[in-house]
Amino acid sequence: MILQALRPRCIHYRCIHHLVFQSVAAAQKGDIEFELLSQGTLAEALQAGGTGIGGFYTPTAHGTVIAKSNEIKEIDGTSYVFQKGIRGNVAFVRAWRGDTAGNLVYHMTEQNFNKAMATAAELVITEDEQIIPIGTFDPDPYARKFC
Repeated sequence: MILQALRPRCIHYRCIHHLVFQSVAAAQKGDIEFELLSQGTLAEALQAGGTGIGGFYTPTAHGTVIAKSNEIKEIDGTSYVFQKGIRGNVAFVRAWRGDTAGNLVYHMTEQNFNKAMATAAELVITEDEQIIPIGTFDPDPYARKFC
């Protein structure tokens, strides 16, 4: 919702120079530089960028326009396209709960991209359903599950 409201204004005033997106609607006018990625490649690129991995090879974009601008490598007879990890300046995420130290708990579909977006961004702006004191919840409730 926040991004939907800010996008037209930011594009008009040129405060956005480059977007990585999974929809072509934002670039139809040609006002901004645009990189189109599939949803799975976008998720992996965000995780790679957030964890400091420079990039990865994926077979997804092979044979498309996207592949023409990236390195292509053949591994065991299959062609792969190199995708750089993505880091962002700002990420807008929504969380079910957040504490005052910035730990977030995601609920339902919030778990899809929010953790990767928050990890890959320099500044994270959150909309939390509940803001609770530090120590109220385990910031990683699944950490001990497999120990």
